Amino acid sequence: VDNTAPKSAGDAAWQFVSNPSLTIGGNTTNAGEELYRVASAIRLDNGQIVVANAGTFEIRFYDANGTLLHSIGSEGGGPGEFQALSSLRRYGSDSLAVFDGQQRRITLYDVEGNRGRMTTLVLNDGGGVPFGATFGVFADGTFFLATIDPFSARPQAGATRGDEPTFRFSETGTILDNLGAFPGREIYMAVSPNGVRATRRIFGYSSFYAVATDHFFVGTNDRYEIARYTSNGLLTMKIRTNPPRIPVDGHHRDAFMQIRTADLSPQARIAYEARYEGNEPPPIFPAHNEIIVDRDGYLWVSHYLPPGENDKQFSVFDPDGHWVTEVDLPDDISVLEIGSDYMLGLGRNELDVEYVRLYGLDRN
Repeated sequence: VDNTAPKSAGDAAWQFVSNPSLTIGGNTTNAGEELYRVASAIRLDNGQIVVANAGTFEIRFYDANGTLLHSIGSEGGGPGEFQALSSLRRYGSDSLAVFDGQQRRITLYDVEGNRGRMTTLVLNDGGGVPFGATFGVFADGTFFLATIDPFSARPQAGATRGDEPTFRFSETGTILDNLGAFPGREIYMAVSPNGVRATRRIFGYSSFYAVATDHFFVGTNDRYEIARYTSNGLLTMKIRTNPPRIPVDGHHRDAFMQIRTADLSPQARIAYEARYEGNEPPPIFPAHNEIIVDRDGYLWVSHYLPPGENDKQFSVFDPDGHWVTEVDLPDDISVLEIGSDYMLGLGRNELDVEYVRLYGLDRN
């Protein structure tokens, strides 16, 4: 599906309500209720909000007014414990799936927080899977996992890009389908007689994934082309558009370093800059950033922002791949979930304290 402009061009576009209807976290004075490293959040059909607070290894349940009801989970390796609280997803109509990326383990809960089945993902040879980068749940109860293989990129000098193997697992954790390997995160390698130093390439390309009911999307952002596959790996659609691409120049690299070293001591700043010595960005910025599927099956593709720019925006495509509209995001908000008439977003206040906010969504 080749798109040249959104169907809503010249008409009233979709928009988020400017004032949130609910805020969780932020300047809370209740000890122990601060949010830290929120990994995921979803809104249940009864209005309650469930937050995966990775910093405390907890799943927190809030009522429709944002009052904390109870929490489950703690740090550890036993049942109901987590070593890396990576993702929280819906599982069917009445359950939740929590993925621990360190243990490669999925724990199911009902919507009241009662623990059910635990599943550990394994390869066909019985070994553990590589580190999970993106976790998703298909409507039939099987699981999607895009993994990071740190040994797939060859130790050669300069920019290189390894592969990210993707899999579909059964409810019991065995592999049903090898869904293929997609271009991974671009890294920059400095090779010397003392060894290899690897850092993420400045403004480097990477792949993003989004899982829907019976299919998944992959966007490898060296170009604007989002591919859709069935849950067993059959390519069914490519969504393309051709937005203006922004060239990268020296001042962009300088801005990158200034932003990341602004709060460092002089000594730490020198060490940080030394790590990135020789790390040169690509000639053109990535075509897009993260991709998200909302609860109605629409695909939201985030615009890539050069350093110093804060005008966050999404391009939205309908289930048939047609470009519907552009939507501006509230300032300093990262999307956690989008429903038919709402968006859950993650932000930080002036003290860098996290909060989750609920915004209305008007689909004109």
